[in-house]
Amino acid sequence: MNDQILLIAPAHTDLTLAADEFQEVINQLRPVYVLQGEISEGDVIRALNDNGPFGGAWVISHANEDIVELSNSETMPHSALAVALAAGGASWVVLNACKSEGGAIQYTSRGIDVVAVEQGAGGEIEDRAAWRMGRLLAQALADTGDLGVAFEQVRGIDNRYRYYEGGSAVRTTQGGNVLQGILQEQTTETRLLRAEMEGVRRAIEKQTDARSALIWTIAVLAAICLGLIVLLGFETVYLFRFMLQELANSGAGL
Repeated sequence: MNDQILLIAPAHTDLTLAADEFQEVINQLRPVYVLQGEISEGDVIRALNDNGPFGGAWVISHANEDIVELSNSETMPHSALAVALAAGGASWVVLNACKSEGGAIQYTSRGIDVVAVEQGAGGEIEDRAAWRMGRLLAQALADTGDLGVAFEQVRGIDNRYRYYEGGSAVRTTQGGNVLQGILQEQTTETRLLRAEMEGVRRAIEKQTDARSALIWTIAVLAAICLGLIVLLGFETVYLFRFMLQELANSGAGL
């Protein structure tokens, strides 16, 4: 990948494998602008304002549906990070942080693709599982240059991760609630649905045409039958009159 990446990795003593994932992201996705260790919200905003544009961002931290944890108990709302990333030109973000899915709508509604960890009970991702997914996703992204394609290659590794295309609606796994978003017209799901609907429409049209042809055929046959009945009726009357006339002629001859 040629676009510059912003890597946000605040220090957390419990994320014992974060440094290895951090290094793998740098190795695979260069050039990378690094925010590491003690990080404040101001640091993130300044990095995006002063060092952009950025093609994407990668976050290694803790999170929930509302915020990303930074340093010294400071947090940054997903809404603020999404606005800053969009202003910095980012088109995707990886939120390798527990229960980050709930904030995905903040990014997708601004046209940013998102990989996040599910919001439900399974969203407490273990350090090793996060490390494994982070390394393999970074490698796949370096190979493909597309976050959606890269995620499809590695999604089977851990089904607690989710991908949302920028502009799409987001469904959380907590109670099945649908967060309102802007539906992107050209998502794969939309294209498939439209194709299916078009197939149904054509099938209905064919059935309608077939019914119309059948009804027309029945009407024609009915008209022919009616005509035959009428014609036979006239022939019967004519034959009866002819017989009466012959009988009358025979009587006159006698």
